[in-house]
Amino acid sequence: MKITVFGASGQTGKQVVEQCLEAGHEVIAAMRNIPSTSTKKGLTYIQSDVLEDKSLSFLATEQADVVVIALGTKQLMKNNVRSLGTENIINALKANSNSTPTLILLSAAGIGDSKHQIGWGSRLIAYTLLAHTMREHETQEQAVINSGFDYHILRAVGLTNKSEIDYQLINEGKLPNLQVSRTAVATCIAELINTNKRKNTITCIC
Repeated sequence: MKITVFGASGQTGKQVVEQCLEAGHEVIAAMRNIPSTSTKKGLTYIQSDVLEDKSLSFLATEQADVVVIALGTKQLMKNNVRSLGTENIINALKANSNSTPTLILLSAAGIGDSKHQIGWGSRLIAYTLLAHTMREHETQEQAVINSGFDYHILRAVGLTNKSEIDYQLINEGKLPNLQVSRTAVATCIAELINTNKRKNTITCIC
């Protein structure tokens, strides 16, 4: 399959790219700064800024079976990278009438009906210190849900850089763990792509 990954330069996005390549997919890694190293077999880099409509014009011609949105930012100040970026990606995809990809969005636990799946301490942090980020994720999710495309939304708990690949998908009830490795999240995304059976799912991953 043909996979396009936004946020491909991020710690989670990089692992999504690697796992998709290992599975034999063709991957477009969309990012602002393309690395100078040679590309791997099956991998194409496209310079793209999700905040600039014109740099997403390639989506109107490229055929993607799956589009992974793993946008993030290191900026602590208010920004709209996640929300506006996701909306711009969806609008660009709609310009291609021959393309009907499945969207996979990396969101955060605590959004929507998962608010009560995390502990009160985590809720306090999420809706005070991380309030803007949570609103960004909420806007992202609504954009994906309303897009008209098939989708999977993964609400991740605290991301770690451990090499663990085990994960649980929890739809209801308290989350048993408030951490998950980026490797596990990438593994889950790759498995969603490879199985390609379910659609329009929203679940927490821990």
